[in-house]
Amino acid sequence: MIKVMENLIKNPNARRSCTVDGLLGLINRMDEGLEKIQKSLDQYLETKRMVFPRFYFVSDDDLLEILGQSKDPIAVQKHVKKCFEGFVIYTLFFILHLKELFQFILGLKI
Repeated sequence: MIKVMENLIKNPNARRSCTVDGLLGLINRMDEGLEKIQKSLDQYLETKRMVFPRFYFVSDDDLLEILGQSKDPIAVQKHVKKCFEGFVIYTLFFILHLKELFQFILGLKI
C-alpha cells in the first residue's frame, strides 16, 4: 500500500498512475486481505455476542469500543443503555468509591 501511495505522489497524473503494470493485481490482493480481516473480525464479534446475547443490540463499532475499554467502566457506561433497553443507568461513581462510602457511613477505617 505504501508503494502504491508513493507512486501516486511521485506521479500525480491519474491516467499514468493507474495504468502501472501489476497495480490491479496488487489492489485485488489487498482487497482480498481486507475481506479476510473483516470476516475474522465479524466471527470474533459473533463469539462475544453468543457469550453475552445483549451485545446483539450494540453495533459493531460500539462493541469494539466496549471490548477495548473493558478495564474502564466509565468509558463503557455510555453503551449500557443500548444493551439494556429501559435500564436506568446509575453512575459508576458509587461502585468505584464503595470503600470510601462505607468508611463515611460507618465512620471506620478499612
